Amino acid sequence: MLMFAYTIIRSRRTTVQISVLPDRTIVVRAPLFAPRQKIDEIVAGKERWIQKKISTRTTAVVLPVRHAYVPGETVMYLGKPYILRIGNADAKPGHEGGTPADKNGSPVYRDGNHLIVCPRNRTVQAVQRTVETWLRNQARMVFSEILDECWKRFSERYPDAVQPELHLRTMKSRWGSLSQGTLRPPHMTLNTLLIGTEPYCIKQVVYHELCHIVHPDHSRAFYEILASFVPDWKETKKRTEQIFSLR
Repeated sequence: MLMFAYTIIRSRRTTVQISVLPDRTIVVRAPLFAPRQKIDEIVAGKERWIQKKISTRTTAVVLPVRHAYVPGETVMYLGKPYILRIGNADAKPGHEGGTPADKNGSPVYRDGNHLIVCPRNRTVQAVQRTVETWLRNQARMVFSEILDECWKRFSERYPDAVQPELHLRTMKSRWGSLSQGTLRPPHMTLNTLLIGTEPYCIKQVVYHELCHIVHPDHSRAFYEILASFVPDWKETKKRTEQIFSLR
């Protein structure tokens, strides 16, 4: 059994390369069609080397690794790991040719511990675009629901506050931000990559940004308000960092 979680980046290479990043994330670069079992065996064989590398690394801000989104890769969604599989957009249940597209017409859907991708064009680039578009759409839907839920509670305490407009961005060093102007509603920007974390982790980020409406800085008063909404915000923040390190 593997002692480590790692991210696979597949490409048209012929060898397997293992790297331990400064944030202790383990990244394995492998050939496009190398079997996952074979990769696991190679990683297991490097266990001592990996442990030594991890022990020399210091904790740092986690920078997400860009995904290749190829079959066998692990994709995090709402805190759960899913193995990516390619399905057939035109197949029908019971027919050969791969898993059929979702009955609701979505080119991406979950099936057990698999994320099934059924693009019309099966090129690597098309699969990547399909997954990224699906994740972004899911992020907008999930984040909007969480913002509305958090806002209902926040506005009860601060009735004069104005609900922020939600914006999404893929950011390398932060999970969210809040900007306020005198002539427009506040803008809350959330990192699209947060769709990989559990909902309660997303809530912590949303409450963090909402509290900036009252205190723009990170003063003691700011954290007192945050703790009143999310008492375990420190533990939740650590959990978010753990999830990001698996991406």
